[in-house]
Amino acid sequence: MNIPWSGGSLAWRALLALALTEFLRNALFFGVLPLMGSSKTAIGLLVSSHYLADGLAKAPLAAFTERLGLGRMLCLAGLAGLLCVMFLPQLPLSLGIALAGLWGLGLCSLQSGVMTLVSSLAKTGQENRALNWATLAISPSLVLGGVGMLFFAPKFPVLAHDILIGVQLLALLVSFSLIKMIATPKTLPKLNWLELKPIFLLFPAAFGQTLVPGMIAPLLQSLLLERKIGPLELLGLAGAAGLGALLSLTQASRWKGSPKVILQSGLSGLIVGLPLLGWLAGPHWWLYPLGLLVGTGYGLYLSGWNGLLVKTLPPQRRATAWGALMTVEALGFSSGAGLGGVTSEHFGSAAPFYLAAILLLMVQLYYGIPRRSSQSSQSQSVDAGGS
Repeated sequence: MNIPWSGGSLAWRALLALALTEFLRNALFFGVLPLMGSSKTAIGLLVSSHYLADGLAKAPLAAFTERLGLGRMLCLAGLAGLLCVMFLPQLPLSLGIALAGLWGLGLCSLQSGVMTLVSSLAKTGQENRALNWATLAISPSLVLGGVGMLFFAPKFPVLAHDILIGVQLLALLVSFSLIKMIATPKTLPKLNWLELKPIFLLFPAAFGQTLVPGMIAPLLQSLLLERKIGPLELLGLAGAAGLGALLSLTQASRWKGSPKVILQSGLSGLIVGLPLLGWLAGPHWWLYPLGLLVGTGYGLYLSGWNGLLVKTLPPQRRATAWGALMTVEALGFSSGAGLGGVTSEHFGSAAPFYLAAILLLMVQLYYGIPRRSSQSSQSQSVDAGGS
């Protein structure tokens, strides 16, 4: 197997830490806490505290994490996460909100730090492929945590809680193994904000394209019940979407042209598939081809986005730039939750899917705007990184 990065097991351990953590917080907030006596209001406040702290701290704490080392940051976050898993339902709400926020602060540089590491370890000319592999490696944990626990935790609540404690302990062990190996040199070059100028042009698109999953994700559980889609249908839909994403990601990694071509193709698939998914009133054989279409579109979009980031992010300050971009993405995702809820309540459960297609069409048009100056800036930064 031609692995697209060097460094032995370092990248794999970092990806394992990311996968375990994403599984844990998705499973805790959306699968286990509702079964442990927490009210909907309390869960909403805990989730908001955690993800807002995570999102808003990405850019401010990125440089701090570069100096401290991602491994040390993850160990601190792991201790907060262990306290959350063990005691969150029993704590007074104010303390729970503070602890959930503290955990979010500790995890603010997790994804950007791991992706920066994978990018830095990538073999020559294989950065985009390395990022695609990293995405594929962590995707199952998102599905198992966010969707799998919806069906597992109600039947085995005690076992589900014990599993989360075990997952957090394992994540802590992996984080301890990364303490010495991911530390960044203490003397980093002074930050030149002109280096980040090409990143600013991506902010509107980053906000719009994360607004869409933020609109749809919180509505999935109620939508599944309303459309009478059971575990088997959901498993088939997730399998079809996963297959489409896997095939498109692996094939798109071989593309040598502009990443915008792949990205635009993926957006087109999502623009067509999402409204059709919203229109489908219940279980039907069309569900699975539509899942394949949406998964393929998402895989192409993700590969194109990774390729665009590789060409745009300044090599010397990649973690800081990635943190700034992910802050905008976090704001888009959190804003989408409220927008999706209001749209669904006033215009029906299919409305967020239709609105999502309109927003993605606007993003697609934004990517089509020619920007000669930004392209030249990008090429200069790439040339500087390669010299």
